[in-house]
Amino acid sequence: MKKPFVFVIFSIFLLLSVSAVAAQTSEFTYQGRLTDNSLPASGNYSMKFRLYDAVSGGTQIGAEVPVLVTITGGAFSVTLDFGANAFPAGGERWLEVQVGTTILAPRQKMTAAPLAVRALDANRADVADNALKLGGTPADQYVLTTDSRLTDARPPAAGSGNYIQNQNAAPQSADFNINGSGTIAGNLTVGGTISGNVSIPSLGQSTTTVYGTGRAFVCCNSNYVLLPGLTATVNVPANSIVLVSTFGGLSDYNFIYSTTYPPGAIVSLFLDDQTSPAMSQMANLPDLPKQELRVANWSMTAFYELPAGSHTFTLKATKSDQLYSYTYVSHDSSNPILQGRLMITILKK
Repeated sequence: MKKPFVFVIFSIFLLLSVSAVAAQTSEFTYQGRLTDNSLPASGNYSMKFRLYDAVSGGTQIGAEVPVLVTITGGAFSVTLDFGANAFPAGGERWLEVQVGTTILAPRQKMTAAPLAVRALDANRADVADNALKLGGTPADQYVLTTDSRLTDARPPAAGSGNYIQNQNAAPQSADFNINGSGTIAGNLTVGGTISGNVSIPSLGQSTTTVYGTGRAFVCCNSNYVLLPGLTATVNVPANSIVLVSTFGGLSDYNFIYSTTYPPGAIVSLFLDDQTSPAMSQMANLPDLPKQELRVANWSMTAFYELPAGSHTFTLKATKSDQLYSYTYVSHDSSNPILQGRLMITILKK
C-alpha cells in the first residue's frame, strides 16, 4: 500500500545576485513541509521536481530535477534550476513534486518574482528622439563653464561659520533653521531633546547569504574542518532576533564504504569562534553498493538572541567517534546540489 504523503509549500524565493547582472543565475531555493502517514517526515527521501505551464496536463518546462532530500521534522529545502528561459515574463508556472513513486497533487503554483534586470517602461528610452538635447536645444546651452563666478572664492568662503560644514572634527557651534522635509541616509546622533514632528524609521529586515566555495575533506576522528566560504560576519542591532538557516550536501570519497561504520559527517554551526557548536546535525550517506555515488544533505534552522554588535557565524564539519570513512562536505558552484549555503537574517523584535 502506498504511503499517504501530504505536502505543504511554505516558502519559495529566488537566490539572485544583485551585485551585477552577469552574476545572476536561474536557480532558486524551494522550501516545503512533508508529512508521512499524518506525521512530520524525517529521514532521506528520493524526490523529483518537474515544472509545467499548467496546473494539470500542459507542457513540461526544462528537465526533471531528481534530488535525494534529507527531511527533519517535516521541513526540507532544495535548490532547483529549470534553465534560464523557464520563467518568461507574464507566464504562469506550476511545480510538480514526486516522492518515491507517489506524485503529489495538486501542482504548486510558482508565485515568486525574480529580480528585474530591465523594467518594461525602459522600452520608451529606445525610441527617444534625441538624448543629447532638451526640447531641441543642445545640452551645452544649459551648462556654462566660462563664467569666472563659477571658480573664484565668494562669501561664505571655505571654513566660514555662516554654513553648516561637512566635517569629522569636533562639533561645530552653529544654529540652523530648516523649513521643509529631508531624509538622512546615515546615522543620526542627537545630544539634546527632540521636539516637533520627527519620524524615526523602524528597524527592518536584512539577510546575509554566503555560499560554499569548495569542499572539505573529513576523515577518521578528525577535528572540526572549516567549510570553505561558509563564514559570515554581520552586525546585530539591539532588540533583534537572528534567524540562522543552513543547508548543503556531502558525498563519499573514492567510493570507500564500511558496513560497520557508514560514511557521513557532523555539520556544526559555531558562533564567534566558540569551542562548542551552537547547533549540529549528523548526516549519514545511504546504504548503497559502493560502485554508486552516495550523497546526503544537511538542513538546520535556529533563532538566537545575541548582544548588539558584530558576530561571526561559521560552519565546520567533523567525523564522530564511530565513523571511520572518508567524506567530502559541501562543494562549490559547479555542484549546486551539494554546495553549502549559510543565511543570516536579522529580525526586529
